[in-house]
Formats: sequence, C-alpha cells, structure tokens
Amino acid sequence: MEVARVNQLEFPSEEALNKFDEARKRGVGSINPYASIQLVIKTSPTSLLAINVFANKAAAEAAIPYREKFIEENGFKEEWYMDGELFQHYVNHRAGKLTEE
Repeated sequence: MEVARVNQLEFPSEEALNKFDEARKRGVGSINPYASIQLVIKTSPTSLLAINVFANKAAAEAAIPYREKFIEENGFKEEWYMDGELFQHYVNHRAGKLTEE
C-alpha cells in the first residue's frame, strides 16, 4: 500500500522562503530520499504545501527522522503533516496536447 504525506510549511518571511528556494535550486537537500513522488506547491509568498508518496508504510515511517531534521534545520514558523493511503495516482499525459501553447 502506497502512503501519501501532505506537509504544510510556513516560513517566517518571504526572504526565508526565497533563501530556501535558492538552496533548492542549487540541489541542497529539499528532496526527500524516501519519497517516490514529491510535489511542492507555493501557496503564498511564505508557505509551501508538499505532497510526498512513499512505496509503503515502512518507507513513510523511515522518512520521519529525515522530516524532523528538515523541519529543525529550516526553522519554520509553523508546520504540520498528515498521512494516508494513496487512493488514486493518475498522470494524464494527453492533457498538454489538448490545448495550444
């Protein structure tokens, strides 16, 4: 059973999020090594919503210490997460062909 984890991350300032983004672009540590899929959405100038998918419960649990270290190192103003069974995984490869650029 695949497990999905939804994370909400609130930075203390826009500058802090921008600094994090610059580090991410340089390849410094924002990819969870236990996740088979990782999506990150910028929901405001100071917040991100991340969705990680893990192959199974053991992988999701193994990622918890990694997540805790990540949270500690980045000093988020607020954060939370929730896990659940991945109910559907669908990628529509034809969607881009339905509209003109």
